[in-house]
Amino acid sequence: DAALSAAPTAVAAPAAHEAEKTGETGATHSLAKCGYWFEDAGDVVKLTVPLADACTAGQFSKELVECAFTRTGFRLQVRLANGVHVLAIPELAYFIDPEASSFTIRSASKRVVLSLAKQDPKRSWSKLTPL
Repeated sequence: DAALSAAPTAVAAPAAHEAEKTGETGATHSLAKCGYWFEDAGDVVKLTVPLADACTAGQFSKELVECAFTRTGFRLQVRLANGVHVLAIPELAYFIDPEASSFTIRSASKRVVLSLAKQDPKRSWSKLTPL
């Protein structure tokens, strides 16, 4: 299956998805600046978000990470000493199953890997967003 052997696709997120602002709890930063990539892995789309640039000091653990999935997108939030780092993609190219979607963290490499469960597992994802 070509979808399983395809190389991950690097994605530069549009700035419109993320806005930097200063709130009462500190600064909010866009994880889109760190870059991310995705690959179609059969029943799921794996999206990897490197955090090494954002997570320059201190420990990185699952307790610092939250991810909310909807049928059309997701919002990843990582709380670090220098503020909250967010990657929000409200409109994916295709629908996902939010209950079956999940995330894992890779502490050593400081990465979050999202597993976006496809609503239609037979559909190949060549792009992450409709644009």
